Amino acid sequence: MTTKLTTWLDERTGLGRPLRAFLNYPVPHYVHKNLLYSLGGLTLITLLLQMLSGILLVFYYDPSPEAAYNSVDYITYQLPLGWLVRGVHHYGASAMVILVVLHMLRTYFYSAYKKPRELNWLSGVALLFITLGFGFTGYLLP
Repeated sequence: MTTKLTTWLDERTGLGRPLRAFLNYPVPHYVHKNLLYSLGGLTLITLLLQMLSGILLVFYYDPSPEAAYNSVDYITYQLPLGWLVRGVHHYGASAMVILVVLHMLRTYFYSAYKKPRELNWLSGVALLFITLGFGFTGYLLP
């Protein structure tokens, strides 16, 4: 069943070959021995968790100055599993800031910002500032 579906999608989109090439790209052996190379992937997972928990929180959070505290109180104490979603979002925000900073430090100390990866470095610095901005404004909301 899944083979027919994948064949059908591949015939119409042509994404099969590039996707297989991306997924079968060989990873150097030194990457498997150093956990610091997983910081980018961990940051991506944390970002996805932040997006999912943020979407769930947006249904019940009211950012107006009069109702912000009451909406956070409702999410935390009355909404079923609201405390869990809020906790994941709160601690995930801190984890994301820490992971982004560690990832940038690893990139800097391993000199991975040099030619030909200057644009990767600049986009990483921009994403660091965006993450810090989101973290700062997010801490002010409740």
